[in-house]
Amino acid sequence: QSKTIGVIGQVMKPGNYILQANRSFLRAISMAGGFTSTALTDDVRVVRTDKNFGSGYAYKVMVEDAKVKK
Repeated sequence: QSKTIGVIGQVMKPGNYILQANRSFLRAISMAGGFTSTALTDDVRVVRTDKNFGSGYAYKVMVEDAKVKK
């Protein structure tokens, strides 16, 4: 199942994207062209909205911890 998500902030191409189920936030950043050269990658947040209650939850994400190391 896919979902439409919004990617905003310091990415190359902010906008709405269709993200397939079980994909990470890094995939969403990639779809948006990656971070800009001035992006603060140590202050990335994922916001989820509860459709039933209209409230949102923000999670700080550690980008360096999420990257795959070779």
